[in-house]
Parts: sequence; C-alpha cells; structure tokens
Amino acid sequence: MLPKTPQANRFLIDVSTSMRWKGHNAVGIVRTEREIAKHFLEHVPGSCFFYYDREEKKFRLISNKAAAELLFDSADHPKSVKINTDKVPDYPTFFRFTRTDVVISAGLLWDLDYMAALYKEKNRCGMYVAQVVYDIIPIIMPEYCVPGMDLKFPKFILDAAWTCDAILSISDSTQNDLVSYYRRIGLEAPAMKRMYLGTDISETRSQPINEDFGLEPGKFVLYVSTIEPRKNHQMLFNIWRELNDRSPDTLVPLVFVGGKGWNSENLMSFIQNCPDLYPKYLKIYNNISDSGLNWMYRNSIFTVYPSLYEGWGLPVTESLARGKVCISSETSSMPEAGSGFADLLHPLDYISWRDRVAAYLSDDTLLLSREAQIREGFEALSWRECMSRFADTVFATVADRTH
Repeated sequence: MLPKTPQANRFLIDVSTSMRWKGHNAVGIVRTEREIAKHFLEHVPGSCFFYYDREEKKFRLISNKAAAELLFDSADHPKSVKINTDKVPDYPTFFRFTRTDVVISAGLLWDLDYMAALYKEKNRCGMYVAQVVYDIIPIIMPEYCVPGMDLKFPKFILDAAWTCDAILSISDSTQNDLVSYYRRIGLEAPAMKRMYLGTDISETRSQPINEDFGLEPGKFVLYVSTIEPRKNHQMLFNIWRELNDRSPDTLVPLVFVGGKGWNSENLMSFIQNCPDLYPKYLKIYNNISDSGLNWMYRNSIFTVYPSLYEGWGLPVTESLARGKVCISSETSSMPEAGSGFADLLHPLDYISWRDRVAAYLSDDTLLLSREAQIREGFEALSWRECMSRFADTVFATVADRTH
C-alpha cells in the first residue's frame, strides 16, 4: 500500500532556483525542482511555496497562484492545472516555519547561506527537512568546479548533515559518494533515500517549434550539456577534427545544446578559430524550447555524453527514451542512467570514442540494430510517475519520524 499524505503537515516546497531561473528554459536541476513543485501544487493539498531572499536573509512565502505562474507556461496554465486554494497574498511575504512543517528543497542553493539559515529555524521549531542532493562533484573533483565551490559546497553538505531529516539522492552513485564522505569525516548521515528522474520533455509546455536550427533531420550528432571542462567537449572537438581529415565524406555536424559554463573560453576559441569545422560541422545552441529539444533528440543520428563525472546523466536517459543510441561515459552514475542500453566507454579513452563514433556514422546496419534493442528493452520513466514516487518516499520518511 502506498503511503498516504500526512494530513497534519504543511508541505513547504522551495522554489528559490526557479525564481532565479525565471524566463529561461529548464535544465537538469531547475527542471527537477519545478517538477517536484508542480506535483505538490497539483496533487498534495495544503502545499505551500517559498524562496530564500538572499538580500534579507529570510524566507518568503508566495501564493499558489504565483507558484503556478512560475512553474507552468501560459500554454497550459491555468486551465489544465488544478490550483489548490490558499489564503496567501499574491505578493511574497516573510514567514516563519512551524513544528509540523515539512520542508522540501531541490535547487541550486549551495552558493547561498541557505542551509545554515534552515538549521537555525530547525533548532527553533524542529520542522522536518528533506533535501535533494544531485552529486558531490565539488568535493570529489574541485578542480572542475567554479573557484570557491571547494569551500562553499562542503559547508552546504556538512550543514545538510546537521539539518536534514532525509537526503534524497538521484543515483546510487551519488548516495554512495555521500555516505562515504560523511563516514570519512566522522559525521552520521541523515536517512538516505533514492529518487528517480523522468525522461519525458512535455510538448504541451511549449509552443510549436519556431526555432530555425538550420539542421537537416537525421544528419547530425547531439550533445546536450552545459559547456564546461568536466563535460569533456574538448575530446569531441578533437574527434571531429580528426574525422574531418580521415573520412570527410561521412562527417555530419556535431551539435552542442547548452549554455557556456565556467572555464569554457579556451574551447570556444578552438571552435571559433577552426574554419574546417566551424560553423559547418560544429554548432552551438542555448536556451532552446522544450519542443525544440524534443526535435533535436528525435532527429539526431545518435547522441554522445562523454562527461568525466555525473550525479545522474539525464540526457542519457532522455536520448534512450526516444530510441536513440547514446555513447556515454562508463564512470560514476552514467551506467545507471544507461540501464544496460547506452554504449559505455571510459571518458579518457579517445581512441575508443573516435572509433565508436566513426562506426555509427559509417554503418547504418549497426546503428539500426542498436536502436531496435533500445526500443525493445529500455523502460522510460515519466516525470509524473517519478514525482509520485518521490512524494511517497517523503511521506514515508515523515511518518517514520512520528512513529
């Protein structure tokens, strides 16, 4: 039997990152926070929504109406959304937590003093806190993160150990990393739970495609990721550079979809100063619509994901869910994301990556055979299903504490 919603609790969903990301299409962490908030808005009576005011260093409550306007595009809001009625004003208001509150946070919060502020409130009233952790890459690989994260992020994770009643990790890999880290520094971990991410990208949340990508369907390879050193775009650039010399007749454009992140200047310089590849065989797109992203996946030949380390690897599952071959790294969580259907290679094995890319570009029979295996066996999970399971997990952990 599935856990029932605890009737005595008020569920407070943090939307701080969605507030900061307003006006931009959702990417991994932002999408997850929004999907959690949408589920509670639609399906959990008594849910409320708040964000952390970094200027005032206080928490502000927003109305369900304001939350719906934040979380849903005008194309499917408000008619398709049942909005729980509330008495919160339409403008943000300061508020204080109470003992029966259940706080759920899933955003980009480690660059704020957010968790320390929650800790103070937890000490004052004893509310329940559940935090989603995506990865601990700034602890494992600080050299691949924005300067300063080597101090800010560990503090966030330490504060979480003292503050949270439950931590929900998006992969077994992340959960194992986190438990090992807490054990290494001598801290007792909170209750550790697993959550899952959906693979569907809702067409109803966006208008029909109006982007002019300038791409021929079935004639490009796709990499969906923020452009930064850890994502290993440089290796793909080198592969395309070599294939252009070795077998130019089989070469197709390599499409990067993602914003330019930290320390990407050198790569962009390489790309823009390589007339043999740019812009004909290397193309970069950012902030495309959900419909546009769906179009990219469905019309690519195959996708690549050579990241050095991940907390999950959502583009791997999004690719497989559309029946597309994905050549992915074999490290950290990516074998989990691939579920036995991604082509797994070590992210530093240049030769294997080059040869696998070349094989799929030159051998249609090989590609079609692999696609058939994916379509027959890969089980795609919807965000609706995953968020329902997420809510049930939270309900169960809250019930465990009260018993």
